[in-house]
Amino acid sequence: MLRRMFWKTTVLAALLLAGCADEPLRCGEGTDPVIVTSLSGYLDEVVPAVELQLRVPETCEVLDTRWMLWQEETETVTLADYADLEGTLHGGGVETGDDVIGFTNSDVYVNLVYPEPGVQAPEVTLTWSFAGTTLATVDCAAAGQALECSVLAP
Repeated sequence: MLRRMFWKTTVLAALLLAGCADEPLRCGEGTDPVIVTSLSGYLDEVVPAVELQLRVPETCEVLDTRWMLWQEETETVTLADYADLEGTLHGGGVETGDDVIGFTNSDVYVNLVYPEPGVQAPEVTLTWSFAGTTLATVDCAAAGQALECSVLAP
């Protein structure tokens, strides 16, 4: 009896997966690119890092990416391309919400502010903070199919 139930469950799961495989991958509605966060973690278990993507919601196509890294020794945020990164990204000690990324091991938080709260857009401001004090602000905007970001002084 147990073997028959396992077999039925396995066949049902395979059929469901096969049906889902035919569906195109979607990350949202619309064909206009938006900026979203993707991966977040500690680079080499020390440096808080956040990946930003310029993505087409309808197809999940990633047009461009940038990484933001918190450099504690210089108290600055630096921007990097994927090719410039060295090390391993670890996700432990990171909590995420709709508009905040918390690096709980270092008490550093990143708040995302879109022009319309809660609605992904082709521009976003990311504020890095510690204990209620702004550490840095990063402004990002889509420029065609490229993602342009700049770090502003606090």
